[in-house]
Amino acid sequence: MKKLFTFYLFFVTLGVQAQDNTFSSNVESDPEATKILNELQERFNNAGSAIYDFSLDMEFPGQAVESQNGELHQKGDRFVFSMGDQQIYSDNETVWMYDKAMNVVQIHDADFGDDGSFMSPSEFINIYNSKDYSYAITNEWYEGEKVYRHIDFKPLDTESEYFKVRLELTGKNNDINSIKVFSKDGSRYLLKINGINMEEKLSDDFFVFDVEAYEDIQIENLRID
Repeated sequence: MKKLFTFYLFFVTLGVQAQDNTFSSNVESDPEATKILNELQERFNNAGSAIYDFSLDMEFPGQAVESQNGELHQKGDRFVFSMGDQQIYSDNETVWMYDKAMNVVQIHDADFGDDGSFMSPSEFINIYNSKDYSYAITNEWYEGEKVYRHIDFKPLDTESEYFKVRLELTGKNNDINSIKVFSKDGSRYLLKINGINMEEKLSDDFFVFDVEAYEDIQIENLRID
């Protein structure tokens, strides 16, 4: 489950010919891409909370593409991720991973460390502020009067399991259309954003998994005391 969730959270998106941009440091990143990402982050920060309706395509070498639909509720670093039989709750202190089919919940500390830093949805838009990735606008085109843009993120760490993450934006407001992760093992993950609701206000309690509401639930407490 972690690999699936990590790719997604990497939560809380014909004009210029595509280029092969190669950077050795974050400071060489595209200033126009930085401007767009700054505006996008400000929009999400001002919203307070958001609900995302999405679909996920998973492609593994030699296998048919797997597709699933899901929903993400986010408020700052708090989130609830639902897809199929899997639900993940986090109030930014505790993470609950619930399997509906098995009626089992695993409880973890919300400290993902370096390997799981993208398990917080707000981290994706914020990665351009880190020193771990270079990024640039690599393509821009029109379909009718609607503009589309690709911003590619490349990890500076040669040991990363990913070699590229592509953010696709649409329209004058640069709305997030999709996020695609390219893994070195040949697998591809495409998260398509079907809708975003920033109007509904979510309470902090919404992001706490209520164990008492599930009869005969099996609890696996994996927190470090």
